Amino acid sequence: MQFMRLRLITVSMIIYFVAGPTIFSQTSENQVILEARIAGTGMSWIQGKHLLAKVYIDGKIEYEDLKEDGRSDEFYIKVGKLSQENIERLRAFLNSGSVAHLPKKVPSVTPTIDHIEEIFVTIYRDDGAQTVSVINFSPNSKKAREAYSPELLRLMCWIEHARKNAILKAFGDETEWCRL
Repeated sequence: MQFMRLRLITVSMIIYFVAGPTIFSQTSENQVILEARIAGTGMSWIQGKHLLAKVYIDGKIEYEDLKEDGRSDEFYIKVGKLSQENIERLRAFLNSGSVAHLPKKVPSVTPTIDHIEEIFVTIYRDDGAQTVSVINFSPNSKKAREAYSPELLRLMCWIEHARKNAILKAFGDETEWCRL
């Protein structure tokens, strides 16, 4: 029995030193605090599943965007960075009680018959992950102010802000609804 325990400890130590500590824990450089993905089907402007934004604790951002030639069927990953001030503001917002109480699913504000676009936003905290699903997000709709909470609008605004250098604007013109 003791021999088996010694072998297990030895194997674990070898794996740790060969593979490195990242196999056992996430480092601060690769710790994701916010991830947003969109899935479009039917007559949606976007087909399939795509990365809207992935924000890391150190401010690094990744998102899918169109290639420079504007072809709507070719996407690639772009990388950016939030300022230290913005990452601190975002983290404070994500850890606020109002964000923690967002509903798991936000229905569409307007009925559609030919498409569905679902945005999955996952917020990672020390105590676990929270996922919010938003169906056919339409912030410029006349019903948006009554249908979407200020916290949800601000969350989506942070996602669009992370994509500020993107060719493809996921939520259209954000000047009317987006306030950080």
